[in-house]
Amino acid sequence: MISPVVALKDQSIINQYKSKLPQSLIIVAEPGLDGLAVAEQLAKVHSADVLKLDIIKNKTLISVEQTRELVMSLRTNPANKRLVIVPRAELMSEQAQNSLLKAIEEPGSDTYFVLITPSLDSLLVTIQSRCQHLTLHRTSSAQDVKIIDRFELPDTKKQQILFLAAGRPLLIEQLAKNPKVFEQHKQLATDAKQLLAKPRDYQTLAQLNKYTVDRHQLLELIDILIRLIKFKIHQSGSAAPLTDILSRAEAAESLLKSNGSTKLALLKLVV
Repeated sequence: MISPVVALKDQSIINQYKSKLPQSLIIVAEPGLDGLAVAEQLAKVHSADVLKLDIIKNKTLISVEQTRELVMSLRTNPANKRLVIVPRAELMSEQAQNSLLKAIEEPGSDTYFVLITPSLDSLLVTIQSRCQHLTLHRTSSAQDVKIIDRFELPDTKKQQILFLAAGRPLLIEQLAKNPKVFEQHKQLATDAKQLLAKPRDYQTLAQLNKYTVDRHQLLELIDILIRLIKFKIHQSGSAAPLTDILSRAEAAESLLKSNGSTKLALLKLVV
């Protein structure tokens, strides 16, 4: 199994978990960071059998019925360690979380849990308090270059991908392999530039309204916007004209990561 690419600052704590697997662990990994690969690597190192609790096709949430079925299966005595991985824990309904909480509080013999989520706030406080936490950070530019250099692409496209997916190994690979996804992210950059140029323009608001139905895409847009602003500040050496929109963009990002309204987040950007 190829080791996941993680930020150097995260490697030491992951190595600790390789030595001693915590009973229950939450991995906070924004989209584009490979929390699942980290969990699977821990399972391999500890020779644990993996049980996954994931969303069923055409469903929007992980149901309490799914969780109860899993919890029932954990009542048997395993031959080996077993690791329950929830790759998209933020999609568990509140009832499902409460059902899983009981298993986390009273784990069976040799049973461990890893919950992966882009935001800690998506999980019940009671679950948070009973788990150790690992927050994955973005990788360095040097690590990103090593990833993109594995692909035979024009230098211009490589630079575009490194900007669009900065510090997120999975997203770098996705943009390098999938032209459609690459074009979608280029459009995000175009819309971010429009927002930066005319933040309070009615046409800008109308153009960005499409993002209210897609939280992930709106987060990607804001991420690109923030990096564009910081690049301009670095270029000009002055933050004064850009301070207001940077502050609003960071507030909108924080709101979305706390499961706030997409419409309200968009209004923070343009009003």
